[in-house]
Amino acid sequence: MPIQIKDPMEYSSQWRGRKKKGLPPDILRLAGVLSRELRDHLKPGAPPGIFLQAAIAVVRAQQVLASDTGKDSVMKRHAAPGGSRDLADEVRKAWASGEYKSREKCADAVHEHIGLSRKAARNALIGTPKPIRRG
Repeated sequence: MPIQIKDPMEYSSQWRGRKKKGLPPDILRLAGVLSRELRDHLKPGAPPGIFLQAAIAVVRAQQVLASDTGKDSVMKRHAAPGGSRDLADEVRKAWASGEYKSREKCADAVHEHIGLSRKAARNALIGTPKPIRRG
């Protein structure tokens, strides 16, 4: 029975475009080391390319895991108290107050006060409804 190795890059949409590109030299070196190690543990009659495929699959699985871990930590930082999501909410509250005539003026007035770049403040206001004007 032939050994089938699933390549995680085939199943993850974020890696599909990268598969067509070459792997970096350090990844290929690691894959070579894994290939030699796997050769000792797999069946002796297995095709020679199966070792390298297995090694590359292991390396790619590690890449996917590292990427997911990094994304999770970034999301935690954004969602933390005082993070970028809280700052964007403050900009939206200022816009909803009805004090400003345009989103541009609101972003200009508020961005330095809360510690957010002007562009990030303006982007936070995209898609927000017009506030109800006072008086």
